[in-house]
Amino acid sequence: MYENKVNEINGDTHMSMESLTRHTNLRATLAFAGEATYEDWSGAFSIKETRQHLGLYALNGLSPSPGLERKFDTEDVAAHNAFVSNNFGKKPLRRLKQFRTFFTCQDPLKPTPNRTVSPLFKVLPMIKWIRLVGPMSWECGLHLGLDEMTMGFQGHHADKMRITYKKEGDGFQCDALCDAGFTYSVFFRNEPPPPQYVRRGFSPLHTRSLWLFDQLKDSFHRVWVDNLYMSAKFGKGAYNGNNKVLVAGVTRTKDRGLPNMVIKEAVKEKDVTTTRGTVKAAVLEGDPTCPEMVALSIYDSKPVHFLTMIAESIEWIEKTREVWNKVTRRMQPIEFLRVNVNDDYNNKMNAVDVADQLRNQYRMDHWLRNRKWWWSIFMWSMGVLLTNAYILYCRVQEEGYVQKKIRITHYDFLLSIARAWIDRDETDIRMVCRLQEKKRRQVALAEQHMTSQATATIIASPSPPKRSRTVMATALISLPKSSSKAPRVNDNSLDPHKGALRSRLNHLANFHCPKEPTCKIPSCALHRWLLGRSNESHGQTRNKIVTCTLCQVNLCIPCFRTFHTVADLQSQREELISTLG
Repeated sequence: MYENKVNEINGDTHMSMESLTRHTNLRATLAFAGEATYEDWSGAFSIKETRQHLGLYALNGLSPSPGLERKFDTEDVAAHNAFVSNNFGKKPLRRLKQFRTFFTCQDPLKPTPNRTVSPLFKVLPMIKWIRLVGPMSWECGLHLGLDEMTMGFQGHHADKMRITYKKEGDGFQCDALCDAGFTYSVFFRNEPPPPQYVRRGFSPLHTRSLWLFDQLKDSFHRVWVDNLYMSAKFGKGAYNGNNKVLVAGVTRTKDRGLPNMVIKEAVKEKDVTTTRGTVKAAVLEGDPTCPEMVALSIYDSKPVHFLTMIAESIEWIEKTREVWNKVTRRMQPIEFLRVNVNDDYNNKMNAVDVADQLRNQYRMDHWLRNRKWWWSIFMWSMGVLLTNAYILYCRVQEEGYVQKKIRITHYDFLLSIARAWIDRDETDIRMVCRLQEKKRRQVALAEQHMTSQATATIIASPSPPKRSRTVMATALISLPKSSSKAPRVNDNSLDPHKGALRSRLNHLANFHCPKEPTCKIPSCALHRWLLGRSNESHGQTRNKIVTCTLCQVNLCIPCFRTFHTVADLQSQREELISTLG
């Protein structure tokens, strides 16, 4: 919500609602917003306003509308949302238009770099935040998935890719390293590849993948890839990297390091029944930099080739699945055989696909045309962060043994976020942090007090001759210590405007002390302020009775509450001193 710590590398601040708001307002100022037609400008955005508009996009993913302005239209019975209308300010459509016009996530004062050096400059803080918060909040398991992610874009851009094999269509792509649907880190394909791997002769695709492997915190992870990535050179480079990653997956037959002895050619349809199920395998031995790489080919409906550094054995395993029986007209289980390498690939390759499915299920830009290239990447980034948050929530619930029927669904999880962001009465996170800190201090003080009592009990149990002294020490130790001293009575504390005791003279204005004091030698702070301290009295002054010049009633000077105002007391100070002799 508010400012994060400064990045020590280049001085940039991390992503936050406060930084987004500051950059948006600065961009509006640089564009002279409101100077030409002042009545059309609603003023600078607040942090909560930015959060509300982003929450509106998150809500649109749960309930898509052809346009966000329809959620404010009371006549549109299908898309109107009363909660949204009640929490946005006056003239929400004008404010929404201003947000679309001036919203930015990059500092407008920074000089725009060359596109070949930093093609994602406008949305780079969001990408950096994904790369930072992913490894901070997730510990990867043994098996990971590496594949591409696509974000559609309908406009024109030099880096826009022609994509015909995905439903998303043309747009931008990035390589993503995922674990069970959690996007650990990403590297966009239009970014410059890491030079340290380019100098070693790797292709841009493999250099991006090796950079993603370097972001892992542990060694010997097993990463599953498809035929676009897999090659013998890539597997050897991953193993000799910083984290010794083991890769496996299907591969192509041309220029991928696959030995000719395992390559199979497609046969005619009439020969498929006799060829199906044949297996050829080869193991690389004697190379310590690439231990036991296995090349494998299996003929199913067509030949399938594998390269793996993970396989410990090659064997047929029995599998069971339900099929429809036309005779009995019901589903019945049948058993079949499958090679274990093929089965592992089918079950462990889909980490990136799960992340894509969860993000696209409630995507925020549904039915919305993205005319700004960086806006499509920003919406994709928001979806990745929200999906990661939900995956993390599910993992915490699993580790806490919470039943699935008690957990909230993906829809309810995103709805709670959108509701909190849009609600104008949202509890300030700083207040929550202060309450948590106060509770933590109270617990610490209670533990300290219990520790002191335990220490006193230990001290109170020596031998009988020292019992009297020990009991006295116990009583002294168990006494609670005051956290602060009371304010002194002086001219500053009795100041009627800013003094700590400025309100002590008014709430008992009709009360007066008895004619004779009840104490012989009271220790009164007001006496010391009014009359000074007597010599050899150790700060003690005798209580005396005087007559109030305002109400002509006898009162005790220490009871300064009986005076009507502090100003009256200070104005009569000299007269009272002379009356007392």
